[in-house]
Amino acid sequence: AKLLKTQNNELIKSCTMEGAAHDELHNWLLPHIKLITALEKSDTKEQANKIITKLTASFHKYNTYFN
Repeated sequence: AKLLKTQNNELIKSCTMEGAAHDELHNWLLPHIKLITALEKSDTKEQANKIITKLTASFHKYNTYFN
């Protein structure tokens, strides 16, 4: 979770998008940040694995639209 938070901070700092692309990035980023926070707070390995699965899907979605 710490590494993901660091990567998100770097993404946010380096963002040069404007307009609709910037808005769409935020539409992806806000739920992604919530998943990272949930991962950080997960109490069990099972919980963490479920969240990691959702994070993986989130990264695939990011790569589909922003890569």
